[in-house]
Amino acid sequence: MNDTQTTSSSVTPAPTEVATPVVPAAVPVSATPVDDNPIVFYCKDCSEIVATSRVGGKYVYTCKKCGTKNVAFGTKKSIYGFFKLEDKEKAKLREAKREEKRRMQVGDKSIKPRVA
Repeated sequence: MNDTQTTSSSVTPAPTEVATPVVPAAVPVSATPVDDNPIVFYCKDCSEIVATSRVGGKYVYTCKKCGTKNVAFGTKKSIYGFFKLEDKEKAKLREAKREEKRRMQVGDKSIKPRVA
């Protein structure tokens, strides 16, 4: 054999460090929390968000308030956007404030003073 060749038994590999994997901090799976946009049920007959009960194994729900099956469901954001519920709620608040202001200016005649 040649003098320049070395046998595998004479060379020992240098000990290598085993790197421990770096585990990143907990990263949220989604950017928005699940509770931020829950599923809601909107009764088209009652025109409001309602509690429901499921009918059979399908995606059919009945309104617990009026009993009809005319119920739409989706995320809070989608239902409020599609049926424009925020606009309706704001209009109701505006009307209530106008009514209160009118009663304060005219004087509330619906409350009759007690006669002793």
